[in-house]
Amino acid sequence: MDSVETGSSRAASNLTGGSAAKTGDTFSDSHTEQSVSEGSSGGLGSFGRGLNAASILLSSSAPELRDTTVSLVGPRDDRTAAAFSDSDGGQTLVETVQFFCDGLKEMSSDYDSRRFADALAQFDVSRDGLDYYVFSEEAVQRLTHLLSDIPVSVLLQLCKSYGFLAGSARVSPPTRDKLADFLLHSARTQKQRTSSTDNSAAASSDELLHRALHVKACELREQGRYEEAMQMCKEALAEGERIFGYEHPDTVLTMKDMAIILFHQGKHEEALHMMEEVLRVRRKVLGDKHHVTATTVSKIGLLLVKTGKPKEALLKFEEALRIEKESYGDEHPVTAITINNIAEALLADERNEEAMEKLEEAFRFFQQSLGEEDPHAAHTVNNMGVILEKEGKYSEALLKYQEAWRVRKKVSGDEHPETKKTFQSVTRMLQQQ
Repeated sequence: MDSVETGSSRAASNLTGGSAAKTGDTFSDSHTEQSVSEGSSGGLGSFGRGLNAASILLSSSAPELRDTTVSLVGPRDDRTAAAFSDSDGGQTLVETVQFFCDGLKEMSSDYDSRRFADALAQFDVSRDGLDYYVFSEEAVQRLTHLLSDIPVSVLLQLCKSYGFLAGSARVSPPTRDKLADFLLHSARTQKQRTSSTDNSAAASSDELLHRALHVKACELREQGRYEEAMQMCKEALAEGERIFGYEHPDTVLTMKDMAIILFHQGKHEEALHMMEEVLRVRRKVLGDKHHVTATTVSKIGLLLVKTGKPKEALLKFEEALRIEKESYGDEHPVTAITINNIAEALLADERNEEAMEKLEEAFRFFQQSLGEEDPHAAHTVNNMGVILEKEGKYSEALLKYQEAWRVRKKVSGDEHPETKKTFQSVTRMLQQQ
């Protein structure tokens, strides 16, 4: 990200295993870089307001109220397949899921704008309903069993919402992984069922498969399964070029994902070459001042840091930050991430004091808006540990590394590569005590 995609374990490493501390690899996506062709909802619409109202009822502690709400918006877990088309409230389960997906669409648009706080608040209020109908294992099982009744448009919207679900840290990695598997299975099933004579249906199923491949590739990358993620990206890229063409935003999005994977594999020069091609196309299609173009500029800055060019990287980060502040305002996860990236370039340029000031600025935002257990905050804390270690303040560095390790372990699990790297930092500091 530009820093820690995903709500998930953002790939942000603290060292490479040697004795010298290094800043994290802040290169996975951390916000909803949805296709620019999607547009923005422009605020909360009727679905968003209705979603909030339904979820407030559903989250009530009174059992009788909870039961009434479930009756209003869809069938209970023990309903038969017949209830899929005839729920108590006169609304089918498919219609209910569509309702929640429309809410997610509005949240995604709001999160990728100055209204990101509204999106987070709406999601939190709507959480029980979303879990019951979309995210829980039981919900996915229901939808899987009745896949033939779900419109492709509903599945597409779930794919389009993935960036928000990952970047906002509101859905756990195991839940997202199950959702990604469901979407890919659904896409391949829809593809097999589509008649070659129905051009409209074929186009929709093609788009669904491309997006589902993208979602699964992102999830594999967040798990540190880079080879599998790259294979998924290659399949998605072939589909994207066939369906949309080389310079379509969705095709370029897959190219960007491939560059991120190359970065995590340590292939920094290859990653830089591919990301520069992504930037070339985005400048051509979107223009220099588009926020997605700015995100790409920031990623190139990170690659320049990794290839030993921190001064050039700072220029990229400053360019990106100007555009991001115009698009998102001063207080948005994307701008805070770029501030963190500036700190990494300053640290690489041996400007430790300035770097710490930037990290503290970024951390204050993450802590206030996303919480201390957000992966973005953990990454920033980790980088504080790097600076303290460089300064020989091992006890203070240990506390920072331990906090970053605790969050990464909770979010990503013990076996994730980035969790292991952070644990190595903790171990190294304990040896210095």
